[in-house]
Amino acid sequence: MIEFDVYLAITALSVLVICSYVFQLISTKTRIPTVLMLLLLGVGIRELLTSLDRHVEVPLDFIQFFGVLGLILILLEAGLDLNVSRRKLPLVRRATASALFVLAISITGIAAVVHALLDQPWLTSFVYAAPLAVISSTIVASSIGYLSEDKREFLTYESALSDIFGILLFNVLVAGGGFSIGLVALNVGSIALALVVSVIVSVLLVVLLAKVKVHIKAFLIHPVLMLVYALGHLFNTPTLLTVLIFGLIINNWGQSRHRPLHRYLDPGSVERATETIKSVTSESAFLVRTVFFTLFGYTIDVRVLGDGRVVAVGAAIVATIFAARYVYLRIFVRHHVLPELFFAPRGLVTVVLFYSIPASMTVNAFSDGIVFFVVVATTLVMTVGSLWFTPREATRRVEDARSAREGEGALAARAGADGEGEPAGVSAAAPGTGRA
Repeated sequence: MIEFDVYLAITALSVLVICSYVFQLISTKTRIPTVLMLLLLGVGIRELLTSLDRHVEVPLDFIQFFGVLGLILILLEAGLDLNVSRRKLPLVRRATASALFVLAISITGIAAVVHALLDQPWLTSFVYAAPLAVISSTIVASSIGYLSEDKREFLTYESALSDIFGILLFNVLVAGGGFSIGLVALNVGSIALALVVSVIVSVLLVVLLAKVKVHIKAFLIHPVLMLVYALGHLFNTPTLLTVLIFGLIINNWGQSRHRPLHRYLDPGSVERATETIKSVTSESAFLVRTVFFTLFGYTIDVRVLGDGRVVAVGAAIVATIFAARYVYLRIFVRHHVLPELFFAPRGLVTVVLFYSIPASMTVNAFSDGIVFFVVVATTLVMTVGSLWFTPREATRRVEDARSAREGEGALAARAGADGEGEPAGVSAAAPGTGRA
Protein backbone atom coordinates (compact mmCIF):
# COMPACT_ATOMS: atom_id res chain seq x y z
CA MET A 1 0.00 0.00 0.00
CA ILE A 2 1.33 3.43 -0.99
CA GLU A 3 1.59 5.94 1.85
CA PHE A 4 -0.28 9.21 1.55
CA ASP A 5 2.08 12.17 1.17
CA VAL A 6 0.44 15.53 1.97
CA TYR A 7 2.95 17.60 0.02
CA LEU A 8 2.81 15.28 -2.96
CA ALA A 9 -0.99 15.58 -2.96
CA ILE A 10 -0.80 19.39 -2.83
CA THR A 11 1.70 19.37 -5.68
CA ALA A 12 -0.48 17.05 -7.77
CA LEU A 13 -3.62 19.16 -7.19
CA SER A 14 -1.77 22.37 -8.04
CA VAL A 15 -0.37 20.93 -11.27
CA LEU A 16 -3.81 19.57 -12.15
CA VAL A 17 -5.47 22.98 -11.74
CA ILE A 18 -2.74 24.68 -13.78
CA CYS A 19 -3.18 22.09 -16.55
CA SER A 20 -6.93 22.66 -16.50
CA TYR A 21 -6.39 26.40 -16.86
CA VAL A 22 -4.11 25.79 -19.85
CA PHE A 23 -6.79 23.49 -21.31
CA GLN A 24 -9.29 26.34 -20.89
CA LEU A 25 -7.05 28.65 -22.91
CA ILE A 26 -6.62 25.98 -25.59
CA SER A 27 -10.38 25.44 -25.70
CA THR A 28 -11.09 29.13 -26.36
CA LYS A 29 -8.76 29.00 -29.36
CA THR A 30 -9.64 25.57 -30.78
CA ARG A 31 -13.19 24.82 -29.47
CA ILE A 32 -11.92 21.46 -28.17
CA PRO A 33 -13.90 20.91 -24.92
CA THR A 34 -11.84 21.04 -21.74
CA VAL A 35 -13.76 18.00 -20.51
CA LEU A 36 -12.28 15.86 -23.28
CA MET A 37 -8.76 17.03 -22.44
CA LEU A 38 -9.32 16.35 -18.72
CA LEU A 39 -10.60 12.83 -19.45
CA LEU A 40 -7.55 12.08 -21.56
CA LEU A 41 -5.32 13.55 -18.86
CA GLY A 42 -6.86 11.18 -16.30
CA VAL A 43 -6.32 8.22 -18.63
CA GLY A 44 -2.71 9.28 -19.17
CA ILE A 45 -2.06 9.58 -15.43
CA ARG A 46 -3.48 6.08 -14.88
CA GLU A 47 -1.29 4.59 -17.62
CA LEU A 48 1.80 6.38 -16.28
CA LEU A 49 1.26 5.23 -12.69
CA THR A 50 0.47 1.69 -13.86
CA SER A 51 3.74 1.53 -15.80
CA LEU A 52 5.58 2.73 -12.67
CA ASP A 53 3.69 0.22 -10.50
CA ARG A 54 2.26 3.10 -8.45
CA HIS A 55 -1.40 2.79 -9.40
CA VAL A 56 -3.87 3.67 -6.63
CA GLU A 57 -7.57 2.77 -6.73
CA VAL A 58 -9.96 5.70 -6.27
CA PRO A 59 -13.24 4.86 -4.45
CA LEU A 60 -16.31 5.38 -6.64
CA ASP A 61 -18.08 7.16 -3.77
CA PHE A 62 -15.31 9.76 -3.86
CA ILE A 63 -15.96 10.39 -7.56
CA GLN A 64 -19.73 10.54 -6.99
CA PHE A 65 -19.19 13.13 -4.24
CA PHE A 66 -17.38 15.46 -6.62
CA GLY A 67 -19.96 14.70 -9.29
CA VAL A 68 -22.86 15.88 -7.12
CA LEU A 69 -20.95 19.01 -6.08
CA GLY A 70 -20.20 19.74 -9.72
CA LEU A 71 -23.82 19.20 -10.72
CA ILE A 72 -25.05 21.74 -8.15
CA LEU A 73 -22.43 24.36 -8.98
CA ILE A 74 -22.74 24.05 -12.75
CA LEU A 75 -26.55 24.20 -12.69
CA LEU A 76 -26.30 27.30 -10.48
CA GLU A 77 -23.80 28.76 -12.93
CA ALA A 78 -26.25 28.13 -15.78
CA GLY A 79 -29.08 29.87 -13.89
CA LEU A 80 -26.86 32.86 -13.20
CA ASP A 81 -26.22 33.25 -16.94
CA LEU A 82 -29.86 33.17 -18.07
CA ASN A 83 -32.00 36.26 -18.54
CA VAL A 84 -35.75 35.68 -18.19
CA SER A 85 -38.35 37.92 -19.81
CA ARG A 86 -41.70 37.61 -21.54
CA ARG A 87 -39.93 38.01 -24.85
CA LYS A 88 -37.97 34.79 -24.18
CA LEU A 89 -41.00 32.59 -23.43
CA PRO A 90 -41.09 31.09 -26.97
CA LEU A 91 -37.42 30.15 -26.60
CA VAL A 92 -38.05 28.52 -23.20
CA ARG A 93 -41.02 26.57 -24.59
CA ARG A 94 -38.92 25.40 -27.54
CA ALA A 95 -36.09 24.29 -25.25
CA THR A 96 -38.52 22.50 -22.89
CA ALA A 97 -40.17 20.63 -25.74
CA SER A 98 -36.78 19.65 -27.13
CA ALA A 99 -35.52 18.40 -23.75
CA LEU A 100 -38.66 16.29 -23.16
CA PHE A 101 -38.98 14.87 -26.67
CA VAL A 102 -35.31 14.05 -27.17
CA LEU A 103 -35.09 12.54 -23.67
CA ALA A 104 -38.14 10.32 -24.28
CA ILE A 105 -36.99 9.10 -27.70
CA SER A 106 -33.39 8.64 -26.56
CA ILE A 107 -34.23 6.63 -23.45
CA THR A 108 -36.58 4.38 -25.44
CA GLY A 109 -34.01 3.79 -28.18
CA ILE A 110 -31.13 3.20 -25.76
CA ALA A 111 -33.25 0.79 -23.69
CA ALA A 112 -34.00 -1.13 -26.89
CA VAL A 113 -30.25 -1.34 -27.62
CA VAL A 114 -29.46 -2.61 -24.10
CA HIS A 115 -32.36 -5.08 -24.25
CA ALA A 116 -31.33 -6.45 -27.66
CA LEU A 117 -27.52 -6.48 -27.41
CA LEU A 118 -27.06 -7.26 -23.71
CA ASP A 119 -30.19 -9.41 -23.26
CA GLN A 120 -31.47 -7.51 -20.23
CA PRO A 121 -35.06 -7.17 -18.92
CA TRP A 122 -36.90 -4.04 -20.03
CA LEU A 123 -36.93 -2.40 -16.58
CA THR A 124 -33.19 -2.89 -16.19
CA SER A 125 -32.66 -1.62 -19.73
CA PHE A 126 -34.58 1.57 -18.97
CA VAL A 127 -32.64 2.07 -15.71
CA TYR A 128 -29.35 1.92 -17.60
CA ALA A 129 -30.71 4.01 -20.46
CA ALA A 130 -31.80 6.93 -18.25
CA PRO A 131 -28.28 8.19 -17.40
CA LEU A 132 -27.17 7.90 -21.03
CA ALA A 133 -30.21 9.83 -22.31
CA VAL A 134 -29.35 12.99 -20.37
CA ILE A 135 -27.54 15.84 -22.10
CA SER A 136 -24.64 17.16 -20.03
CA SER A 137 -25.24 20.81 -19.11
CA THR A 138 -21.70 20.74 -17.71
CA ILE A 139 -20.08 20.26 -21.10
CA VAL A 140 -22.62 22.31 -23.06
CA ALA A 141 -22.33 25.36 -20.81
CA SER A 142 -18.55 25.40 -21.14
CA SER A 143 -18.54 24.88 -24.93
CA ILE A 144 -21.03 27.39 -26.39
CA GLY A 145 -19.29 30.69 -25.77
CA TYR A 146 -18.64 31.21 -29.48
CA LEU A 147 -22.33 30.85 -30.50
CA SER A 148 -24.91 33.60 -30.95
CA GLU A 149 -27.03 34.61 -27.96
CA ASP A 150 -30.20 32.85 -29.17
CA LYS A 151 -28.41 29.55 -29.71
CA ARG A 152 -26.50 29.83 -26.42
CA GLU A 153 -29.70 30.37 -24.46
CA PHE A 154 -31.55 27.57 -26.25
CA LEU A 155 -28.78 25.05 -25.57
CA THR A 156 -28.34 26.20 -21.96
CA TYR A 157 -32.06 25.88 -21.17
CA GLU A 158 -32.34 22.57 -23.03
CA SER A 159 -29.37 20.92 -21.32
CA ALA A 160 -30.37 22.19 -17.85
CA LEU A 161 -33.94 20.92 -18.30
CA SER A 162 -32.64 17.63 -19.69
CA ASP A 163 -30.62 17.21 -16.47
CA ILE A 164 -33.69 17.85 -14.31
CA PHE A 165 -36.11 15.67 -16.31
CA GLY A 166 -33.53 12.89 -16.57
CA ILE A 167 -32.88 12.83 -12.83
CA LEU A 168 -36.63 12.78 -12.08
CA LEU A 169 -37.18 9.91 -14.50
CA PHE A 170 -34.22 8.00 -13.09
CA ASN A 171 -35.67 8.31 -9.56
CA VAL A 172 -38.99 6.90 -10.83
CA LEU A 173 -37.26 3.94 -12.50
CA VAL A 174 -35.10 2.96 -9.53
CA ALA A 175 -38.06 3.21 -7.12
CA GLY A 176 -38.58 -0.47 -7.85
CA GLY A 177 -42.28 -0.43 -8.40
CA GLY A 178 -42.25 0.03 -12.15
CA PHE A 179 -44.68 2.42 -13.78
CA SER A 180 -47.98 3.23 -12.11
CA ILE A 181 -50.45 6.11 -12.06
CA GLY A 182 -49.85 6.59 -8.35
CA LEU A 183 -46.08 6.80 -8.77
CA VAL A 184 -46.38 9.30 -11.62
CA ALA A 185 -48.83 11.41 -9.59
CA LEU A 186 -46.46 11.31 -6.62
CA ASN A 187 -43.60 12.62 -8.75
CA VAL A 188 -45.74 15.36 -10.31
CA GLY A 189 -46.73 16.41 -6.79
CA SER A 190 -43.10 16.39 -5.71
CA ILE A 191 -42.22 18.70 -8.62
CA ALA A 192 -44.98 21.14 -7.61
CA LEU A 193 -43.79 21.04 -4.00
CA ALA A 194 -40.20 21.56 -5.11
CA LEU A 195 -41.21 24.62 -7.16
CA VAL A 196 -42.92 26.22 -4.16
CA VAL A 197 -40.03 25.42 -1.83
CA SER A 198 -37.54 26.65 -4.42
CA VAL A 199 -39.18 30.06 -4.78
CA ILE A 200 -39.45 30.51 -0.99
CA VAL A 201 -35.85 29.43 -0.34
CA SER A 202 -34.58 31.57 -3.21
CA VAL A 203 -36.30 34.74 -1.97
CA LEU A 204 -35.04 34.11 1.58
CA LEU A 205 -31.50 33.69 0.26
CA VAL A 206 -31.77 36.95 -1.69
CA VAL A 207 -32.92 38.72 1.50
CA LEU A 208 -29.96 37.17 3.32
CA LEU A 209 -27.57 38.42 0.65
CA ALA A 210 -28.99 41.94 0.72
CA LYS A 211 -29.27 42.34 4.50
CA VAL A 212 -26.20 40.56 5.87
CA LYS A 213 -23.22 42.90 6.08
CA VAL A 214 -20.60 40.20 6.56
CA HIS A 215 -18.34 39.95 3.51
CA ILE A 216 -18.29 36.13 3.45
CA LYS A 217 -21.73 35.55 1.91
CA ALA A 218 -21.21 33.63 -1.32
CA PHE A 219 -19.69 30.62 0.45
CA LEU A 220 -22.68 30.61 2.80
CA ILE A 221 -25.12 30.42 -0.12
CA HIS A 222 -23.45 27.35 -1.61
CA PRO A 223 -23.75 25.17 1.55
CA VAL A 224 -27.41 26.22 1.97
CA LEU A 225 -28.22 25.17 -1.59
CA MET A 226 -26.29 21.92 -1.13
CA LEU A 227 -28.15 21.22 2.12
CA VAL A 228 -31.52 21.82 0.44
CA TYR A 229 -30.51 19.52 -2.43
CA ALA A 230 -29.29 16.77 -0.08
CA LEU A 231 -32.47 16.91 2.05
CA GLY A 232 -34.59 16.83 -1.08
CA HIS A 233 -32.69 13.79 -2.31
CA LEU A 234 -33.39 11.96 0.97
CA PHE A 235 -37.14 12.59 0.52
CA ASN A 236 -37.08 11.98 -3.26
CA THR A 237 -37.99 15.60 -3.98
CA PRO A 238 -36.41 17.28 -7.04
CA THR A 239 -34.78 20.13 -5.12
CA LEU A 240 -32.27 20.46 -7.93
CA LEU A 241 -34.89 22.94 -9.15
CA THR A 242 -34.02 25.12 -6.16
CA VAL A 243 -30.50 25.61 -7.48
CA LEU A 244 -31.67 26.63 -10.95
CA ILE A 245 -34.52 28.84 -9.71
CA PHE A 246 -32.27 30.67 -7.24
CA GLY A 247 -29.84 31.46 -10.04
CA LEU A 248 -32.66 32.69 -12.27
CA ILE A 249 -34.24 34.86 -9.55
CA ILE A 250 -31.07 36.57 -8.37
CA ASN A 251 -29.83 37.16 -11.92
CA ASN A 252 -33.16 38.69 -12.95
CA TRP A 253 -33.89 40.60 -9.76
CA GLY A 254 -34.19 43.87 -11.67
CA GLN A 255 -37.16 42.60 -13.67
CA SER A 256 -40.50 44.30 -13.10
CA ARG A 257 -42.07 41.22 -11.46
CA HIS A 258 -39.78 41.70 -8.46
CA ARG A 259 -40.47 45.42 -7.93
CA PRO A 260 -42.87 44.94 -4.97
CA LEU A 261 -39.84 43.63 -3.05
CA HIS A 262 -37.57 46.48 -4.13
CA ARG A 263 -38.96 48.73 -1.40
CA TYR A 264 -37.59 46.32 1.20
CA LEU A 265 -34.34 45.44 -0.55
CA ASP A 266 -31.86 47.70 -2.23
CA PRO A 267 -31.54 46.45 -5.84
CA GLY A 268 -27.96 47.73 -5.88
CA SER A 269 -26.95 45.48 -2.99
CA VAL A 270 -28.56 42.48 -4.68
CA GLU A 271 -26.72 43.23 -7.93
CA ARG A 272 -23.38 43.51 -6.11
CA ALA A 273 -24.03 40.23 -4.31
CA THR A 274 -24.97 38.62 -7.63
CA GLU A 275 -21.64 39.58 -9.17
CA THR A 276 -19.80 38.10 -6.18
CA ILE A 277 -21.77 34.84 -6.35
CA LYS A 278 -21.16 34.58 -10.11
CA SER A 279 -17.44 34.92 -9.59
CA VAL A 280 -17.23 32.45 -6.71
CA THR A 281 -19.54 29.93 -8.43
CA SER A 282 -17.56 30.07 -11.66
CA GLU A 283 -14.25 29.51 -9.87
CA SER A 284 -15.67 26.72 -7.69
CA ALA A 285 -17.29 24.95 -10.65
CA PHE A 286 -14.00 25.14 -12.53
CA LEU A 287 -12.16 23.44 -9.65
CA VAL A 288 -14.75 20.71 -9.05
CA ARG A 289 -15.13 20.01 -12.78
CA THR A 290 -11.36 19.67 -13.08
CA VAL A 291 -11.10 17.13 -10.27
CA PHE A 292 -14.18 15.15 -11.28
CA PHE A 293 -13.42 14.55 -14.95
CA THR A 294 -9.75 13.83 -14.29
CA LEU A 295 -10.71 11.25 -11.66
CA PHE A 296 -13.31 9.71 -13.96
CA GLY A 297 -10.73 9.37 -16.72
CA TYR A 298 -8.31 7.91 -14.18
CA THR A 299 -10.77 5.16 -13.19
CA ILE A 300 -11.17 3.93 -16.77
CA ASP A 301 -8.92 1.23 -18.16
CA VAL A 302 -8.79 2.09 -21.86
CA ARG A 303 -8.17 -1.57 -22.63
CA VAL A 304 -11.90 -2.15 -22.22
CA LEU A 305 -12.31 -0.35 -25.55
CA GLY A 306 -10.72 -3.40 -27.12
CA ASP A 307 -13.80 -5.39 -26.11
CA GLY A 308 -15.98 -5.73 -29.21
CA ARG A 309 -19.19 -5.77 -27.18
CA VAL A 310 -18.31 -2.47 -25.47
CA VAL A 311 -17.64 -0.80 -28.82
CA ALA A 312 -20.75 -2.29 -30.46
CA VAL A 313 -23.11 -1.30 -27.65
CA GLY A 314 -21.49 2.11 -27.23
CA ALA A 315 -21.64 2.87 -30.97
CA ALA A 316 -25.30 1.81 -31.16
CA ILE A 317 -26.14 4.07 -28.21
CA VAL A 318 -24.32 7.04 -29.76
CA ALA A 319 -26.12 6.50 -33.08
CA THR A 320 -29.45 6.39 -31.23
CA ILE A 321 -28.69 9.62 -29.38
CA PHE A 322 -27.98 11.65 -32.51
CA ALA A 323 -30.76 10.04 -34.55
CA ALA A 324 -33.33 11.06 -31.92
CA ARG A 325 -31.92 14.57 -31.81
CA TYR A 326 -31.89 14.93 -35.60
CA VAL A 327 -35.52 13.78 -35.92
CA TYR A 328 -36.74 16.38 -33.43
CA LEU A 329 -34.68 19.30 -34.73
CA ARG A 330 -35.36 18.55 -38.39
CA ILE A 331 -39.13 18.23 -37.96
CA PHE A 332 -40.00 20.70 -35.20
CA VAL A 333 -37.16 23.24 -34.97
CA ARG A 334 -36.14 23.66 -38.59
CA HIS A 335 -34.12 26.84 -38.10
CA HIS A 336 -32.01 25.33 -35.31
CA VAL A 337 -30.49 22.18 -36.78
CA LEU A 338 -26.83 23.20 -36.98
CA PRO A 339 -24.82 23.23 -34.83
CA GLU A 340 -27.49 22.22 -32.24
CA LEU A 341 -27.54 18.69 -33.67
CA PHE A 342 -24.00 18.05 -32.42
CA PHE A 343 -24.54 19.42 -28.90
CA ALA A 344 -25.65 16.21 -27.21
CA PRO A 345 -22.64 15.34 -25.03
CA ARG A 346 -22.91 13.01 -22.08
CA GLY A 347 -20.89 13.81 -18.98
CA LEU A 348 -21.22 14.58 -15.32
CA VAL A 349 -24.91 13.72 -14.77
CA THR A 350 -24.55 10.52 -16.80
CA VAL A 351 -21.63 9.34 -14.65
CA VAL A 352 -23.27 10.37 -11.36
CA LEU A 353 -26.55 8.58 -12.20
CA PHE A 354 -24.71 5.50 -13.51
CA TYR A 355 -22.87 5.10 -10.22
CA SER A 356 -26.17 5.69 -8.35
CA ILE A 357 -27.89 2.59 -9.78
CA PRO A 358 -28.89 0.41 -6.80
CA ALA A 359 -26.90 -2.75 -6.24
CA SER A 360 -30.07 -4.82 -6.70
CA MET A 361 -30.36 -3.54 -10.29
CA THR A 362 -26.71 -3.63 -11.39
CA VAL A 363 -25.64 -6.11 -14.05
CA ASN A 364 -22.10 -7.13 -14.93
CA ALA A 365 -22.85 -7.14 -18.67
CA PHE A 366 -23.06 -3.34 -18.70
CA SER A 367 -19.51 -2.21 -17.93
CA ASP A 368 -18.37 1.31 -17.15
CA GLY A 369 -16.36 1.09 -20.38
CA ILE A 370 -19.63 1.61 -22.29
CA VAL A 371 -20.29 4.82 -20.36
CA PHE A 372 -16.74 6.01 -21.02
CA PHE A 373 -17.12 5.23 -24.74
CA VAL A 374 -20.40 7.19 -24.97
CA VAL A 375 -19.03 10.18 -23.02
CA VAL A 376 -15.91 10.41 -25.19
CA ALA A 377 -17.70 9.71 -28.49
CA THR A 378 -20.49 12.27 -27.96
CA THR A 379 -17.93 14.86 -26.87
CA LEU A 380 -15.83 14.18 -29.97
CA VAL A 381 -18.91 14.55 -32.19
CA MET A 382 -19.66 17.89 -30.52
CA THR A 383 -16.06 18.99 -31.11
CA VAL A 384 -16.21 18.07 -34.80
CA GLY A 385 -19.53 19.87 -35.17
CA SER A 386 -18.15 22.96 -33.46
CA LEU A 387 -15.07 23.06 -35.66
CA TRP A 388 -16.45 22.25 -39.11
CA PHE A 389 -20.25 22.32 -39.18
CA THR A 390 -21.21 25.56 -37.45
CA PRO A 391 -22.78 28.09 -39.85
CA ARG A 392 -20.85 31.35 -39.81
CA GLU A 393 -24.01 33.37 -39.15
CA ALA A 394 -24.62 31.33 -35.97
CA THR A 395 -21.46 32.59 -34.26
CA ARG A 396 -21.10 35.28 -31.67
CA ARG A 397 -18.51 37.16 -33.73
CA VAL A 398 -20.91 37.66 -36.64
CA GLU A 399 -23.70 38.61 -34.24
CA ASP A 400 -21.50 41.24 -32.59
CA ALA A 401 -20.47 42.62 -35.99
CA ARG A 402 -24.13 42.82 -37.06
CA SER A 403 -25.04 44.62 -33.83
CA ALA A 404 -22.17 47.07 -34.38
CA ARG A 405 -23.39 47.80 -37.92
CA GLU A 406 -26.93 48.33 -36.69
CA GLY A 407 -25.60 50.70 -34.03
CA GLU A 408 -23.64 52.66 -36.62
CA GLY A 409 -26.73 52.82 -38.84
CA ALA A 410 -28.81 54.16 -35.97
CA LEU A 411 -26.18 56.85 -35.26
CA ALA A 412 -26.07 57.81 -38.94
CA ALA A 413 -29.86 58.02 -39.11
CA ARG A 414 -29.89 60.19 -36.00
CA ALA A 415 -27.22 62.45 -37.49
CA GLY A 416 -29.24 62.71 -40.72
CA ALA A 417 -32.33 63.63 -38.79
CA ASP A 418 -30.39 66.36 -36.98
CA GLY A 419 -29.15 67.69 -40.37
CA GLU A 420 -32.69 67.89 -41.72
CA GLY A 421 -33.69 70.03 -38.79
CA GLU A 422 -31.14 72.80 -39.55
CA PRO A 423 -32.25 76.19 -40.96
CA ALA A 424 -32.76 76.20 -44.74
CA GLY A 425 -30.29 79.01 -45.30
CA VAL A 426 -27.47 77.09 -43.64
CA SER A 427 -28.00 73.92 -45.62
CA ALA A 428 -28.44 75.81 -48.90
CA ALA A 429 -25.26 77.74 -48.48
CA ALA A 430 -23.14 74.70 -47.73
CA PRO A 431 -22.11 73.93 -51.30
CA GLY A 432 -19.43 76.33 -52.45
CA THR A 433 -20.31 76.20 -56.17
CA GLY A 434 -23.28 77.33 -58.24
CA ARG A 435 -23.48 80.81 -56.62
CA ALA A 436 -21.57 84.07 -57.05
